[in-house]
Amino acid sequence: MLVFSTLSFENPPGLNVHCGFDCLSFLSYNARMMNEEHKPTISISYRLSWLLSRIPSEASLVDVGTDHALLPIAAVQMGRIHTAIASDVAVGPVERASKQISQAGLTDLIDVRLGDGLSTVQPGEVDTVVIAGMGGSTITEILMQSPSVVEHTRMLLLQPMNAYSKLRQWLYQHHFFLQDESILKEDGRFYQCIQAIRNEYAFDVAYQLFPDEWDKRMAYQYGPLNLQRPTIDVEQYLQVEIQKYQNILQQMPHPNYNISYLPRFETDKRRQELLGDIEWIKNWQAKLSSERGG
Repeated sequence: MLVFSTLSFENPPGLNVHCGFDCLSFLSYNARMMNEEHKPTISISYRLSWLLSRIPSEASLVDVGTDHALLPIAAVQMGRIHTAIASDVAVGPVERASKQISQAGLTDLIDVRLGDGLSTVQPGEVDTVVIAGMGGSTITEILMQSPSVVEHTRMLLLQPMNAYSKLRQWLYQHHFFLQDESILKEDGRFYQCIQAIRNEYAFDVAYQLFPDEWDKRMAYQYGPLNLQRPTIDVEQYLQVEIQKYQNILQQMPHPNYNISYLPRFETDKRRQELLGDIEWIKNWQAKLSSERGG
């Protein structure tokens, strides 16, 4: 059995131990060096590989919105965890998950449950929650709706599709440290991935370099760790964001256009926000370039 080393719960909040690009590429190519007892094995995507590589050994895990249960199957097959819960709100995904788990020979190790969000688990039943492929607002609502479950959760592995700022603000306000995060490009699309660990007794140092309101707003949107240690994917993503903002500006009414006061006020406010965001990103890029000696 091949078992990859990973972060344990005993690691201090400032320590980042994670699987690098080569490891992720290997995992994404196949999750096939598995327990020989459980076949057939499965392949998983690059972004799911990122989440998989950060599941603590021996974790008690629930995968919310599991669909085909690819992540819990891979985690059990690799020997990273022994059992898991695969949960979904819809009958179709639950049926697909059950079929996939049965084909993998893991029906005795992965429990499939039908229900909304974290309502399918009891407080203290899991210490690691995975929620991937949902909007950031939906993920936030799921966490808010089950405070007693979240209170007993030590790690969150999240892959929001949008509303990144709202989700990170919630994590910050509810004492979840950003242990690691990344922006990954897969099939022409960028995905943000987050690993957060609960710590009620300290300040999340990831935000120390973002003291003022605008800095923190951008850190919530793009991730403080992503901004501090940008990869090629992060840098490309920021360029795409600049272009997106510029396109929006071009489509907005001219400041002198004769429209009613309230819409014009809102439009002007949005214009200033977009211009400010573009300037902030460019200044941050220049700062990083200067620090690199470029």
